[in-house]
Amino acid sequence: MVAIRKSRAKPKAEDNDSAVLNLPHGAHLKVKSVKYFGPKFGKAKKDEDDPNVEETFWAPKIRVRFAVVDDRTEDGDHDGDEFSDDFDLKLDLDVLDRKGFDERWLKKNATKSSFTEEEREMLLDESNWTVRDDTKLDKYNTATLGKAWTNGTLRFEEDLLVETEVIAAVEPRTGKTKGSFCVWNTFLSVHPPKKQKKGKSKVQEAQGQAQEAMLTDEDVEEMEGALGKS
Repeated sequence: MVAIRKSRAKPKAEDNDSAVLNLPHGAHLKVKSVKYFGPKFGKAKKDEDDPNVEETFWAPKIRVRFAVVDDRTEDGDHDGDEFSDDFDLKLDLDVLDRKGFDERWLKKNATKSSFTEEEREMLLDESNWTVRDDTKLDKYNTATLGKAWTNGTLRFEEDLLVETEVIAAVEPRTGKTKGSFCVWNTFLSVHPPKKQKKGKSKVQEAQGQAQEAMLTDEDVEEMEGALGKS
């Protein structure tokens, strides 16, 4: 007989090791890592070897790994828990208008044969995919990146999200995938920017100058004395 050693198990994949959280009041979250998935045509893992299954389109997304810094409860049972959430990218509306492409054609499980060759090229061109206004990722960037994001001066890359912090409501997933997700429109800044001191308005400055120019009773007496008036 051969003695067989006991060995360590493989680390669990992050995507399959997500906490199921229900924190509707909001939790303090921090991004541990991010991963970008580009647009592609492909098969699900279970269908990879089945020649009868056609490739479907997978839209690009950014997968974010969150850690709970503070679950904002008295017990703190979920402090330190982790979960993964996805931020979907959207096609540039100007590109859609030029191509005459209807976004509704990107329904779930849209197959490769559903699109013309030109449309497939458009879908696979990463430059056509954006962080569209009023989407989940736009809301997140507004809360974490602030004015640099909202005024359009920042060139966005997914690595900018690493170490960012936010307060957001978190709910459990209801499908087959175990885990949690951030409610898309609940992001709040953890570190709000300091208010800049506003300068006086032109009206206020004019009023101040006018007040400085007004003579006091002492000024009037002094002037009259200098002129020889009693």
